[in-house]
Amino acid sequence: MRVRPGFLALLVWLAAIAPAQAVGCVRATCTGTGDDMSRYLAPGTWRVSEGYRFFTSHRHFIGTTEQVQRTIEGSEQINVENFIDMGLTYVVSERLRLVADLPFQFNTRSTPILNVNHQVFARDLDTAAGQGDLVLGARWWLLDPVAEPAANLEIGLGAKLPTGRYNLTAAHRSLAGAGNGTSDLKSTEEPIDPSIQPGDGGFGAMIQLAGFWQASETVGLYLDGTYLLNPQGTNGVPAYTGSEVSVTDQYLLRVGAEVPVPWLEGLGVSLGGRLDGVPITDLVGPSEGFRRPGLSAALDPGVSYAWGQSTLALNVAVPLFRNRLPSLEEQRAGVPGDAAFADYLVTLGYSYTWKP
Repeated sequence: MRVRPGFLALLVWLAAIAPAQAVGCVRATCTGTGDDMSRYLAPGTWRVSEGYRFFTSHRHFIGTTEQVQRTIEGSEQINVENFIDMGLTYVVSERLRLVADLPFQFNTRSTPILNVNHQVFARDLDTAAGQGDLVLGARWWLLDPVAEPAANLEIGLGAKLPTGRYNLTAAHRSLAGAGNGTSDLKSTEEPIDPSIQPGDGGFGAMIQLAGFWQASETVGLYLDGTYLLNPQGTNGVPAYTGSEVSVTDQYLLRVGAEVPVPWLEGLGVSLGGRLDGVPITDLVGPSEGFRRPGLSAALDPGVSYAWGQSTLALNVAVPLFRNRLPSLEEQRAGVPGDAAFADYLVTLGYSYTWKP
């Protein structure tokens, strides 16, 4: 029983729309092109894709060391992030496809407020919602699909447009003077943390490499890599450190295998790994400003079901390794970087294909 084309298709698309944001406070919101890499779609075919992503981040790390005292004392930063990704694909030829992806987000961030004894006695809750940054792109099969039906590589190039809000503000509370209670709090309008802003404020270029290989009658392998180039530098939004928020590069690598479930046609299970994060320095342009570099390596099991013109897939990535790297700003100041990471990333995707 061969792996059906729809299986590997939506798995690779889920990789494209669910990048480094899984690490939590380490900001990374590139959403890919919203496209599932089906083998192969006929010219003139349309595909609409919808994806939902969810995670909660609260485990603080400095380097690879978890700051367990933050959880014990209740002083952790807690992000709860929800994404809905809307994707559209049009097949121009046997090798060329045009793709678009627009994410929508609803995120919250809970921040502890400390008294003069450095004890948590209250919390602030920020909310950031709206559309994210639009990605428009094209993807091209390197090998002739007719000559290579069982294996291929695909390259993609896209433009990330700054359509999402990146400078949302909220009233943040803090202690006034030597006060020690809720009656001593003052409120100041300040920018919301960049980890939950819908956009990053910069133009970028999305570079992708994806592939599949029908290794046997029952085993299919998949690969998807995405790198977002953000050459802008900073976006003009002041950070709490006194500098401006950096518009960072972001990356994702995902590999794995899937096998069909023999007792139900169209059902498949997969197991893979994913690596995603934010680098210390960007490939192009300056890397100054406030950023939280880091990476997360996760086990990425999933299940998918294909029927008719539809495919449904669910993945739950569980991090096995986390590393909060020091930014250039932190290295110069001689201070370690801290960030909260997620325990899991849930991704649910659906696609429907038709040809007029």
